Amino acid sequence: MKNDTITNIPDYDGIGIYALINNQTGKMYIGSSQNIRRRIIQHRSSPPSAMKEDIQQGNTFSVKILEMLPYGCNQFDMFSRESHFIQYYDTLNKGYNRAKTTCSTKEELLASLEHFKNNSEMSNYIKNIISKRECPIYAKPDPNNASHHISIDAALFSLIKEHAQKHGESVNAFIIRSVNETMERDSE
Repeated sequence: MKNDTITNIPDYDGIGIYALINNQTGKMYIGSSQNIRRRIIQHRSSPPSAMKEDIQQGNTFSVKILEMLPYGCNQFDMFSRESHFIQYYDTLNKGYNRAKTTCSTKEELLASLEHFKNNSEMSNYIKNIISKRECPIYAKPDPNNASHHISIDAALFSLIKEHAQKHGESVNAFIIRSVNETMERDSE
């Protein structure tokens, strides 16, 4: 994209879901990133291929942040929210998106393990992908948002992850539910 094709670059450098909106047609592209500001800057020089024709016709795009996700969420959480917005705005049919999300869900990856149960190399590869995507995302925090960033040691994270798995939840969902339950109990 030319430098003036995107009319606004957000200041937000955190995790979230964003939309690139064609200012002439309203047509949208939904994406997700661990650093929205950096990703939008990348789109200036390397736009999604589905948008290139409209760019060549002189169309401009604005950015709208659809959802800011907290530090500590994982890639499965992020891609799930991206998929939600792609479906909500129907950008597969009415926009620039060409896939429901950029990555498989955890359930889809687990199901694929069945197909490769006799292939230990492929099974280990898929398990490694799952493990990486379950890890909390801790982008370099903005000093203005430093109060929202917490650090925990590996042993505590392993314990939290174990409890989350017992409840069939992501680590982020487990922490949020646990904190909410504790706050409700404390307010009684």
